[in-house]
Amino acid sequence: MTSPGGLVRALVPVLQHADGAWVGWPGIPDVDIAPFTHDGIDQRPVALSEADVEDFYYGFCNATLWPLYHDAIVAPE
Repeated sequence: MTSPGGLVRALVPVLQHADGAWVGWPGIPDVDIAPFTHDGIDQRPVALSEADVEDFYYGFCNATLWPLYHDAIVAPE
């Protein structure tokens, strides 16, 4: 399923036209998924361990980067 988010909607046509690839975490820790193609876009899953998810995704990304790039609705950690 394709994400309904704004970033995905903006980048899908660009990636399809430019023969690009989407690189990202598939949302399941400790699972290694082989690259595949969806909607004409190469998908390159990045495996994250449970610790990576906790420290990087929920920690750094959500607690620091997200507030910085979304008008600091909450103070970044």
